[in-house]
Amino acid sequence: MENKVLLIEDDIQLNLIVSEFFTIKNYKVLTTYDGLEAIDIIDRHSDDIMLYIIDINLPTYNGIELVKYIRQKQNSVPIIMITASLEIQNFLEAFDAGCSEYIKKPFHIKELQIRVDKLIDKDIKKVFLDTDFYYSFNKKAFFYNNKEISLRNKEQKLVEILLQNVNRVVSSEMI
Repeated sequence: MENKVLLIEDDIQLNLIVSEFFTIKNYKVLTTYDGLEAIDIIDRHSDDIMLYIIDINLPTYNGIELVKYIRQKQNSVPIIMITASLEIQNFLEAFDAGCSEYIKKPFHIKELQIRVDKLIDKDIKKVFLDTDFYYSFNKKAFFYNNKEISLRNKEQKLVEILLQNVNRVVSSEMI
């Protein structure tokens, strides 16, 4: 599965800079400048998108409306809102709608990188048992529909031994 980012930003220059940044970091970047087109992209790709970056002030639909729309489809995917607005009301509405982070323009690309690294599950080692059921070696837990299922220490160790030895016989000594 590709690491897809959907960037929804109507400032052409900023859209290009952020898009290039993610491309250099080996992400597949989907971009748009308009809220209506964003809805179409979300409908077609929401299962593959691991991060949204959304400007609040967009043509057609604003960013807060898009966050609400995304949250109806995906509850746990990170969403970063970016805006030049200094209005506290936008800040409150964005978090109430379900955004994960909020960055005020202008921002340094390094700030975006720090926030993205913190939000995105850098968990490269996952074992999928079904499309919505997987085990994360980094978090040492199962996830079903992106909700964590915690394990006791001994259960977690046993699961890891078994998952690291798929299609191999695991001796009682190993366990």
